[in-house]
Amino acid sequence: MSPIFKASTFILLTPDGKVLLTLRKKSLKFLGGFHVYPGGRVDDEDYNSILSGRVSLELLKNLSSLAFMSEREMIAHIVAGIREVFEETGIFLGSDRGNLNVVERYRKGLLTFDDVVKECDISVPENIMYLDHWLTPPVFPVRFDTRFFLVKLEGEPEVFPNPREIEEYIWIRPEDAITRAERNQIKLMPPTYVTLKKVKKILAEKSDTRIT
Repeated sequence: MSPIFKASTFILLTPDGKVLLTLRKKSLKFLGGFHVYPGGRVDDEDYNSILSGRVSLELLKNLSSLAFMSEREMIAHIVAGIREVFEETGIFLGSDRGNLNVVERYRKGLLTFDDVVKECDISVPENIMYLDHWLTPPVFPVRFDTRFFLVKLEGEPEVFPNPREIEEYIWIRPEDAITRAERNQIKLMPPTYVTLKKVKKILAEKSDTRIT
């Protein structure tokens, strides 16, 4: 039976209604050549990270109830999402003190994620919204039990893509990404395609394309 790994995916949304998609390197065995959101496995360290103590009780209770998860599991998924965003894109969610030097030192193994949290005083954003839950079908050799979260950004942050995983990135409106996928201009996995439609619907319900 294929192993199942817990995973967390963050959909980053700008004030003008764009989301971040990264193109995974074609040489990668898993999803090589696909456009994806930042995200990845929940690691053991995510349960005990310094950042786990910075999740507000209100946010935790809200997300846990919506996702039908224990608070402990939810905390680990939040931490994993913030960590994966940083690892893959160099974006510092919950901090305005990050810079490329910190990103490079982390990627060289000179800093742990907790070191980054302390140095940049990273907090957990309150504007994290639970969006969806997907489980990889049994036919795949590796399966992921993935929670999807939507995070509203205050602007369009600078991206420092991890060259080991990412060929390029785009900030794109959900409807444009959907159209490009339907025209075979980009490759999307079903969870990405479906969640893009959900984000598009959310934005359509807000006349100014802002989540409040």
